[in-house]
Amino acid sequence: FVQEQPRRRNSAYITMGGKTPTLPVLACCWLAAAAAVADGNDERTTSDLSESLRRRGETRTYHTYVAKQQSKLALYPEKIRAIDVARQHQVRREFAAAVARGTAGVAGFGGRTVLCLGARLGGEVRAFKSLGAVAVGIDLEPGRGNMDVVFGDFHDVPFAADSFDYAYSNVLDHIYDLRRFGREVARVIKPGGLFFASLYPGASVGGADAWTAKQAASLDDRPAFVAAMRACGFEEVDETRITEDMDLSSVMPPGARNAIWHQKILTIYLRRRS
Repeated sequence: FVQEQPRRRNSAYITMGGKTPTLPVLACCWLAAAAAVADGNDERTTSDLSESLRRRGETRTYHTYVAKQQSKLALYPEKIRAIDVARQHQVRREFAAAVARGTAGVAGFGGRTVLCLGARLGGEVRAFKSLGAVAVGIDLEPGRGNMDVVFGDFHDVPFAADSFDYAYSNVLDHIYDLRRFGREVARVIKPGGLFFASLYPGASVGGADAWTAKQAASLDDRPAFVAAMRACGFEEVDETRITEDMDLSSVMPPGARNAIWHQKILTIYLRRRS
Protein backbone atom coordinates (compact mmCIF):
# COMPACT_ATOMS: atom_id res chain seq x y z
CA PHE A 1 0.00 0.00 0.00
CA VAL A 2 1.11 3.51 -0.61
CA GLN A 3 -0.93 4.74 2.32
CA GLU A 4 0.21 3.25 5.60
CA GLN A 5 -2.69 1.61 7.41
CA PRO A 6 -3.79 3.72 10.37
CA ARG A 7 -2.95 2.22 13.72
CA ARG A 8 -6.14 1.34 15.50
CA ARG A 9 -6.87 -0.67 18.57
CA ASN A 10 -8.36 -4.05 17.79
CA SER A 11 -12.16 -3.92 17.96
CA ALA A 12 -12.68 -7.71 18.20
CA TYR A 13 -10.82 -10.57 19.81
CA ILE A 14 -11.16 -14.32 19.32
CA THR A 15 -10.89 -16.25 22.55
CA MET A 16 -10.94 -20.03 22.82
CA GLY A 17 -12.29 -20.39 26.35
CA GLY A 18 -15.17 -22.55 25.23
CA LYS A 19 -16.85 -19.68 23.44
CA THR A 20 -17.92 -19.91 19.80
CA PRO A 21 -16.78 -16.97 17.63
CA THR A 22 -19.59 -14.98 16.03
CA LEU A 23 -20.40 -15.41 12.34
CA PRO A 24 -18.85 -12.05 11.35
CA VAL A 25 -15.62 -13.04 13.09
CA LEU A 26 -15.62 -16.43 11.34
CA ALA A 27 -16.22 -14.73 8.01
CA CYS A 28 -13.35 -12.30 8.56
CA CYS A 29 -11.07 -15.20 9.55
CA TRP A 30 -12.06 -17.15 6.45
CA LEU A 31 -11.32 -14.21 4.18
CA ALA A 32 -8.03 -13.49 5.92
CA ALA A 33 -7.06 -17.12 5.44
CA ALA A 34 -7.94 -16.91 1.74
CA ALA A 35 -5.55 -14.01 1.38
CA ALA A 36 -2.81 -15.73 3.36
CA VAL A 37 -2.72 -18.92 1.30
CA ALA A 38 -1.95 -17.25 -2.01
CA ASP A 39 0.41 -19.28 -4.18
CA GLY A 40 3.91 -17.93 -3.70
CA ASN A 41 4.40 -18.05 -7.47
CA ASP A 42 1.23 -16.08 -8.21
CA GLU A 43 2.29 -12.79 -9.77
CA ARG A 44 -0.01 -9.80 -9.80
CA THR A 45 -1.08 -8.45 -13.16
CA THR A 46 0.01 -5.00 -12.04
CA SER A 47 3.31 -3.73 -10.71
CA ASP A 48 3.71 -2.61 -7.13
CA LEU A 49 1.57 0.47 -6.66
CA SER A 50 4.25 2.50 -4.89
CA GLU A 51 6.78 1.82 -7.65
CA SER A 52 4.25 2.59 -10.37
CA LEU A 53 3.40 5.94 -8.80
CA ARG A 54 7.09 6.76 -8.31
CA ARG A 55 7.85 6.11 -11.97
CA ARG A 56 5.00 8.37 -13.04
CA GLY A 57 5.94 11.10 -10.57
CA GLU A 58 2.50 10.86 -8.90
CA THR A 59 3.37 9.76 -5.37
CA ARG A 60 2.53 13.11 -3.77
CA THR A 61 -0.61 13.48 -5.89
CA TYR A 62 -1.81 10.04 -4.86
CA HIS A 63 -1.17 10.72 -1.18
CA THR A 64 -3.31 13.85 -1.54
CA TYR A 65 -6.05 11.80 -3.22
CA VAL A 66 -6.02 9.20 -0.40
CA ALA A 67 -6.15 11.88 2.32
CA LYS A 68 -9.06 13.58 0.54
CA GLN A 69 -11.06 10.35 0.28
CA GLN A 70 -10.39 9.55 3.94
CA SER A 71 -11.58 12.98 5.10
CA LYS A 72 -15.24 12.58 4.17
CA LEU A 73 -16.33 10.44 7.13
CA ALA A 74 -14.85 12.85 9.69
CA LEU A 75 -16.45 15.85 7.96
CA TYR A 76 -19.93 14.39 7.46
CA PRO A 77 -20.37 11.44 9.84
CA GLU A 78 -24.17 11.66 10.17
CA LYS A 79 -24.68 12.04 6.44
CA ILE A 80 -22.40 9.09 5.66
CA ARG A 81 -24.25 6.92 8.18
CA ALA A 82 -27.60 7.88 6.66
CA ILE A 83 -26.34 7.11 3.15
CA ASP A 84 -24.94 3.81 4.40
CA VAL A 85 -28.28 2.63 5.78
CA ALA A 86 -30.19 3.79 2.70
CA ARG A 87 -27.68 2.10 0.40
CA GLN A 88 -28.04 -1.14 2.34
CA HIS A 89 -31.77 -1.26 1.58
CA GLN A 90 -31.31 -0.14 -2.04
CA VAL A 91 -28.66 -2.77 -2.80
CA ARG A 92 -30.69 -5.53 -1.17
CA ARG A 93 -33.76 -4.63 -3.24
CA GLU A 94 -31.70 -4.37 -6.42
CA PHE A 95 -29.99 -7.74 -6.13
CA ALA A 96 -33.00 -9.60 -4.74
CA ALA A 97 -34.77 -8.49 -7.91
CA ALA A 98 -31.75 -9.54 -10.01
CA VAL A 99 -31.88 -13.02 -8.50
CA ALA A 100 -35.62 -13.24 -9.15
CA ARG A 101 -35.01 -12.35 -12.82
CA GLY A 102 -31.89 -14.47 -13.14
CA THR A 103 -29.91 -11.48 -14.39
CA ALA A 104 -26.63 -12.61 -15.98
CA GLY A 105 -27.40 -16.12 -14.74
CA VAL A 106 -27.26 -15.15 -11.04
CA ALA A 107 -29.54 -17.68 -9.33
CA GLY A 108 -28.74 -16.70 -5.74
CA PHE A 109 -26.03 -15.55 -3.35
CA GLY A 110 -26.17 -18.36 -0.80
CA GLY A 111 -22.60 -19.32 0.13
CA ARG A 112 -21.08 -17.12 -2.58
CA THR A 113 -18.21 -14.76 -1.77
CA VAL A 114 -18.65 -11.05 -2.50
CA LEU A 115 -16.10 -8.24 -2.24
CA CYS A 116 -17.51 -4.71 -1.96
CA LEU A 117 -15.05 -2.06 -3.15
CA GLY A 118 -15.13 1.37 -1.51
CA ALA A 119 -17.78 0.08 0.92
CA ARG A 120 -17.77 3.00 3.40
CA LEU A 121 -19.41 1.71 6.61
CA GLY A 122 -20.64 -1.52 5.00
CA GLY A 123 -24.25 -1.00 3.93
CA GLU A 124 -23.82 -2.98 0.72
CA VAL A 125 -21.85 -5.68 2.58
CA ARG A 126 -24.77 -6.19 4.95
CA ALA A 127 -27.15 -6.24 1.99
CA PHE A 128 -25.28 -9.12 0.35
CA LYS A 129 -25.02 -10.93 3.69
CA SER A 130 -28.79 -10.68 4.07
CA LEU A 131 -29.07 -12.45 0.70
CA GLY A 132 -26.93 -15.32 1.99
CA ALA A 133 -23.48 -14.28 0.75
CA VAL A 134 -20.17 -14.37 2.61
CA ALA A 135 -19.30 -10.72 2.04
CA VAL A 136 -16.64 -8.24 3.09
CA GLY A 137 -15.77 -4.69 2.06
CA ILE A 138 -12.65 -2.59 1.77
CA ASP A 139 -12.43 1.18 2.15
CA LEU A 140 -9.77 3.81 2.81
CA GLU A 141 -11.76 4.89 5.88
CA PRO A 142 -14.05 2.16 7.23
CA GLY A 143 -14.46 3.80 10.62
CA ARG A 144 -13.78 2.26 14.02
CA GLY A 145 -14.94 -1.18 15.07
CA ASN A 146 -16.29 -2.07 11.63
CA MET A 147 -16.92 -5.83 11.31
CA ASP A 148 -18.12 -5.52 7.70
CA VAL A 149 -15.35 -3.45 6.11
CA VAL A 150 -11.56 -3.57 6.46
CA PHE A 151 -8.98 -0.95 5.55
CA GLY A 152 -7.96 -1.28 1.92
CA ASP A 153 -7.36 0.49 -1.38
CA PHE A 154 -9.24 -0.76 -4.43
CA HIS A 155 -6.21 0.12 -6.54
CA ASP A 156 -4.21 -2.46 -4.54
CA VAL A 157 -6.72 -5.00 -3.18
CA PRO A 158 -5.45 -6.88 -0.07
CA PHE A 159 -6.71 -10.32 -1.13
CA ALA A 160 -5.28 -13.21 -3.12
CA ALA A 161 -5.99 -13.82 -6.79
CA ASP A 162 -9.24 -15.65 -7.64
CA SER A 163 -10.65 -15.15 -4.11
CA PHE A 164 -14.20 -14.01 -4.87
CA ASP A 165 -17.20 -15.14 -6.89
CA TYR A 166 -18.44 -11.56 -7.24
CA ALA A 167 -17.33 -7.98 -6.68
CA TYR A 168 -19.48 -4.87 -6.38
CA SER A 169 -18.88 -1.13 -6.30
CA ASN A 170 -21.05 1.98 -6.36
CA VAL A 171 -18.21 4.48 -5.87
CA LEU A 172 -16.67 4.36 -9.33
CA ASP A 173 -16.54 8.16 -9.31
CA HIS A 174 -13.69 7.79 -6.78
CA ILE A 175 -11.33 5.95 -9.14
CA TYR A 176 -7.89 7.54 -9.43
CA ASP A 177 -6.41 5.07 -11.97
CA LEU A 178 -9.02 3.18 -14.00
CA ARG A 179 -6.58 0.75 -15.60
CA ARG A 180 -5.07 -0.17 -12.24
CA PHE A 181 -8.53 -0.51 -10.70
CA GLY A 182 -9.78 -2.76 -13.49
CA ARG A 183 -6.78 -5.06 -13.29
CA GLU A 184 -7.10 -5.44 -9.53
CA VAL A 185 -10.80 -6.28 -9.75
CA ALA A 186 -10.07 -8.85 -12.48
CA ARG A 187 -7.27 -10.32 -10.36
CA VAL A 188 -9.37 -11.06 -7.29
CA ILE A 189 -12.50 -12.33 -9.06
CA LYS A 190 -12.55 -16.00 -10.03
CA PRO A 191 -12.61 -16.82 -13.76
CA GLY A 192 -16.22 -16.64 -14.87
CA GLY A 193 -17.13 -14.47 -11.85
CA LEU A 194 -19.03 -11.20 -12.09
CA PHE A 195 -18.29 -7.58 -11.27
CA PHE A 196 -21.42 -5.52 -10.56
CA ALA A 197 -20.44 -1.95 -11.51
CA SER A 198 -22.99 0.72 -10.55
CA LEU A 199 -22.74 4.02 -12.42
CA TYR A 200 -24.45 7.24 -11.35
CA PRO A 201 -25.05 10.60 -13.09
CA GLY A 202 -21.84 12.54 -13.74
CA ALA A 203 -20.62 16.10 -14.07
CA SER A 204 -22.88 16.83 -17.06
CA VAL A 205 -25.91 16.92 -14.72
CA GLY A 206 -24.17 18.11 -11.55
CA GLY A 207 -23.26 14.66 -10.27
CA ALA A 208 -19.62 15.47 -9.49
CA ASP A 209 -18.45 16.76 -6.10
CA ALA A 210 -15.23 17.57 -4.24
CA TRP A 211 -14.42 13.84 -3.90
CA THR A 212 -14.79 13.01 -7.60
CA ALA A 213 -11.43 11.55 -8.58
CA LYS A 214 -9.02 11.80 -11.50
CA GLN A 215 -10.45 8.99 -13.65
CA ALA A 216 -13.97 8.89 -12.26
CA ALA A 217 -16.52 6.73 -14.04
CA SER A 218 -20.17 7.83 -14.32
CA LEU A 219 -23.10 7.60 -16.71
CA ASP A 220 -21.26 10.24 -18.74
CA ASP A 221 -18.41 7.80 -19.34
CA ARG A 222 -20.21 4.49 -19.83
CA PRO A 223 -18.61 3.50 -23.19
CA ALA A 224 -15.10 4.42 -22.03
CA PHE A 225 -15.58 2.58 -18.72
CA VAL A 226 -16.79 -0.60 -20.41
CA ALA A 227 -13.92 -0.43 -22.93
CA ALA A 228 -11.41 -0.06 -20.10
CA MET A 229 -12.87 -3.03 -18.22
CA ARG A 230 -12.88 -5.11 -21.40
CA ALA A 231 -9.16 -4.38 -21.78
CA CYS A 232 -8.70 -5.71 -18.23
CA GLY A 233 -10.29 -9.06 -19.01
CA PHE A 234 -14.05 -8.52 -18.64
CA GLU A 235 -16.98 -8.81 -21.00
CA GLU A 236 -20.31 -7.03 -20.58
CA VAL A 237 -23.13 -9.55 -20.21
CA ASP A 238 -26.13 -7.64 -18.83
CA GLU A 239 -27.32 -4.47 -17.12
CA THR A 240 -30.11 -3.17 -14.89
CA ARG A 241 -31.49 0.35 -14.46
CA ILE A 242 -33.06 1.76 -11.31
CA THR A 243 -34.65 5.14 -10.59
CA GLU A 244 -35.42 5.88 -6.95
CA ASP A 245 -35.12 8.63 -4.35
CA MET A 246 -32.90 8.68 -1.27
CA ASP A 247 -34.27 10.88 1.51
CA LEU A 248 -31.48 12.55 3.50
CA SER A 249 -33.61 15.37 4.91
CA SER A 250 -33.02 14.16 8.50
CA VAL A 251 -29.29 14.90 8.26
CA MET A 252 -29.36 17.96 5.98
CA PRO A 253 -29.95 21.62 6.90
CA PRO A 254 -33.61 22.70 6.70
CA GLY A 255 -34.51 23.65 3.15
CA ALA A 256 -31.38 22.10 1.62
CA ARG A 257 -31.80 21.68 -2.14
CA ASN A 258 -30.15 18.26 -2.18
CA ALA A 259 -32.01 16.72 0.78
CA ILE A 260 -33.70 14.29 -1.62
CA TRP A 261 -31.37 12.48 -4.02
CA HIS A 262 -33.11 11.58 -7.27
CA GLN A 263 -31.00 8.59 -8.24
CA LYS A 264 -30.58 7.03 -11.66
CA ILE A 265 -28.45 3.91 -11.26
CA LEU A 266 -27.10 1.79 -14.09
CA THR A 267 -25.50 -1.45 -12.91
CA ILE A 268 -23.38 -3.18 -15.53
CA TYR A 269 -22.74 -6.90 -15.12
CA LEU A 270 -19.19 -7.68 -16.25
CA ARG A 271 -17.98 -11.26 -16.44
CA ARG A 272 -14.31 -12.06 -15.96
CA ARG A 273 -13.07 -14.06 -18.93
CA SER A 274 -11.43 -17.39 -18.15
